[in-house]
Amino acid sequence: MTRLKLLSAVLAVAAAAALVTGSAGFSSVSAERGVSVTVVEDDQALVNVEACYTSASPNQGNQSPVKVRVTNQLPTALTIEHVNGESVPPGRETVAPGGQVVVNQAYDSPMSEVTVELESDGGTGVTLTRTVVQKSNCPFRAGNGGNESNDGDDDAADDSHQSDDD
Repeated sequence: MTRLKLLSAVLAVAAAAALVTGSAGFSSVSAERGVSVTVVEDDQALVNVEACYTSASPNQGNQSPVKVRVTNQLPTALTIEHVNGESVPPGRETVAPGGQVVVNQAYDSPMSEVTVELESDGGTGVTLTRTVVQKSNCPFRAGNGGNESNDGDDDAADDSHQSDDD
């Protein structure tokens, strides 16, 4: 019986040791993955945001109108969530693949930069901040900040609907 007691004691110690010892699992993993980053000019970017001051229309009083153009060269649509924390007008929130959308915003004080929050169809979000340039340095026709016709004349009010050829 002493051998049986000794064997029982050894098995009990082994079982206790197995319970106390870890399971040989792991809590972290590291892996190396390649990343390729290419810097391109704004007009070649997959997503581009440009912002310009525009001339105030009579109904804007002393406000500082800013025109923001979002260009999408991604294969999926983008949704403009906010421009400087404000919602965009209905019908202006979706930028189709290969398309552009222009949003007019009027602010009570001059803005030095705008922040645009975007989200792709896949749910990936991005926030871009751009400097607001003067109307004379605008890379696209800024016109007035109104919402009437868009005939390319800076003295006429611009339409908030933007075509791809602007």
